[in-house]
Amino acid sequence: MSEVQTQFEILNAWGAHPALRLARVNTGAATIRGRLVRFGVPGTADICGIIAPTGRLVMIEVKTATGKQREAQVTMQRVVQAFGGLYFVARSLADADKAFAAEGLTR
Repeated sequence: MSEVQTQFEILNAWGAHPALRLARVNTGAATIRGRLVRFGVPGTADICGIIAPTGRLVMIEVKTATGKQREAQVTMQRVVQAFGGLYFVARSLADADKAFAAEGLTR
């Protein structure tokens, strides 16, 4: 399954959860009028959000079965976790379900 398909499944399954607010976040670069423009913070996960009622940050990096995190993504994971946020890699909706269940959230 592609990353885009897995992102869609996660957002579709968890997007309306009353204790979560999740959003797809794009980072990268584009050429606009011949000029390279970078957007987003390098390493930011594919899906970001907050967990109520604490406001805890959640980042979900979506990868295919064989995909690997880039160095900037590993660094972001370390920072988020060091500050008490929830960061996990999801290769499937089941991975997201398992990570959220560990936090006491179920769909």
